[in-house]
Amino acid sequence: MEEVNSKYKVLFVCLGNICRSPAAHGIFEHVVREKGMEDKIEVDSAGTYSGHRGELPDRRMRNAAMYRGYALTHRSRPVSSLDFLDFDMIIAMDDQNYEDLMHLAPSVEATHKIRRMAEFFTTHKISYVPDPYYMGAEGFQLVLDLLEEEHVNLGVVVDVQEVYATTHKLCDSVDTVICTLADICQDTLVRHCVELLVVDVAYTSLQRAHSLQKTLLEGATY
Repeated sequence: MEEVNSKYKVLFVCLGNICRSPAAHGIFEHVVREKGMEDKIEVDSAGTYSGHRGELPDRRMRNAAMYRGYALTHRSRPVSSLDFLDFDMIIAMDDQNYEDLMHLAPSVEATHKIRRMAEFFTTHKISYVPDPYYMGAEGFQLVLDLLEEEHVNLGVVVDVQEVYATTHKLCDSVDTVICTLADICQDTLVRHCVELLVVDVAYTSLQRAHSLQKTLLEGATY
């Protein structure tokens, strides 16, 4: 049986993928490593504009981040339609990024993955992460301050993924369990009842995991 990919995947998005989103990417990867959850969480970043494809983050952002202990080595790339299939959460730095992602989303279901970064702020009264490109050194420091605060709250995602991933494995194993039971249970009615029971247990577990994740995420924003 093919191994199930249980990683929870988070994508950070800004305009050019050279300042804000690679910084968010690097800081959150640091959080994931500190929690020893590299095998559970995957982090990436991208931009809605492709003009910086292949470039390292802006030198000023790299320097400011390095001073705080974050090495930003990601190469810029544009958002792809496949990202909406591959990632579980897509986080926009500002309202324009959010609107662009909503337009790029291939389905209504995909739009449910899109969140604003500001949803995770608690102490800063600001509704977006400003682009520091023309703001000077203080702008880059402000962005890093915002992202570090956000990642303390977003870190709750890391804490629930072990339960979440285990539940998904249970659901992905349902077909195997049903096939095994079908061989054991010769009576059609009995087999059908057992199949319904197994599916119900798996579905209920998944719903509980979703509920737990939603509750913790909502709690982190207050």
